Amino acid sequence: CGCTRRHLNALWHRELGGNIRAARRELRLRLARELIEQGTDTVSEVAHRVGFNNVSRFSAAFKKLFGCTPSQCRLVSKS
Repeated sequence: CGCTRRHLNALWHRELGGNIRAARRELRLRLARELIEQGTDTVSEVAHRVGFNNVSRFSAAFKKLFGCTPSQCRLVSKS
């Protein structure tokens, strides 16, 4: 788009708040929640599919955003 990463980050922050990295992480976690609620993949498989190499970090980030662990989310969606 003809601008530096720094400029793009500044534009993002000014127009949308937060930063691109946080928005990307949230998007990955929202996709993970859909995969967990609708699929049969293990939590580990979902974590890796959405780009987390460490399942513990994935679970912690998931819980911070949604207020429950991936496993708890799956149980709620199946009941």
